[in-house]
Amino acid sequence: MRCALIGVAAGAFSGLFGVGGGSIIVPGALAMPEVNERQATAASLLAITVMALVGSLSQIAYGNLRPLESLVVGLPAVLGVIAGTALQQRIEPATVRTLFAALLIAVAALTVSGLHPGQGHQTPLGIVAAGGVGVIAGVIAGLLGVGGGTLFVPALVFFAGLTQRQGEATSLLAIAPVSLVGAASQYRYGNLDLSLALPIALASVPGALLGVVVVNLLPARLVAILFGLLLLWIAQRLIRRGRLRPPPAPPPPAPISPVPPQEPREPQKPREPQTPQEPQEPQKPQEPQEPRDPQEPQELGANLGPAPPPSIP
Repeated sequence: MRCALIGVAAGAFSGLFGVGGGSIIVPGALAMPEVNERQATAASLLAITVMALVGSLSQIAYGNLRPLESLVVGLPAVLGVIAGTALQQRIEPATVRTLFAALLIAVAALTVSGLHPGQGHQTPLGIVAAGGVGVIAGVIAGLLGVGGGTLFVPALVFFAGLTQRQGEATSLLAIAPVSLVGAASQYRYGNLDLSLALPIALASVPGALLGVVVVNLLPARLVAILFGLLLLWIAQRLIRRGRLRPPPAPPPPAPISPVPPQEPREPQKPREPQTPQEPQEPQKPQEPQEPRDPQEPQELGANLGPAPPPSIP
């Protein structure tokens, strides 16, 4: 349900102002649990592709679409979005977000004031300048998930000589291939979640048709003022998003391997009491032998055998 509401609001936003609607899709997707900034950016790019095609084709009935001018900003932006998507994997987009917000504030001031002398006049130098803006818009689209319309429309009005309505209609046609290339690149990096992107994209179709009808009913001057106010709103959201984004969490500590439980030892059996040994009888001391008299003749009979017979005289 939330994805459908985001899609309808972004589609109406896109059809009314000629922008991609990423400033609605990305914050709305980030409000969902378990959706990070890269996933929100990827979903935004795919949804923008659908709503931009629907919005630009419906502008044909009002005579506002300029296909050749859409190539002037769209083709350079394709190269820019490839570079921006690659940069997103290596740098933190907070700095780019702040610089882009400052640029939007300056463009908003020019749009609201009506000081764009190039409107209605198309020159070769203006076409080159519009192409350069297209490259910048593509890089920003790859980094932040914005479809590029926030810069396409001013480039087409200030440098390519289109009116505000023509610039918005032509911007939508230029946004479609840029967003498609960005979505394909995000898919290659593994950031595109189709379960998130497809519901938003499908719900954006009726919103885009409604936005195109409304913008062609409003006075041209009012459309320009509303577009300038839109740029200011997007700029403050970008600045606020950078401030409210929580700092990256510290890396988790290394897991400690659990100590395997030791097997319980068997209780030792109590030792049997030793039977006391019977006391040994003391040995009798040997009787001392009487000393032998050295003058006493030894008895030879016991050792020499029988005595010899007496000799006969």
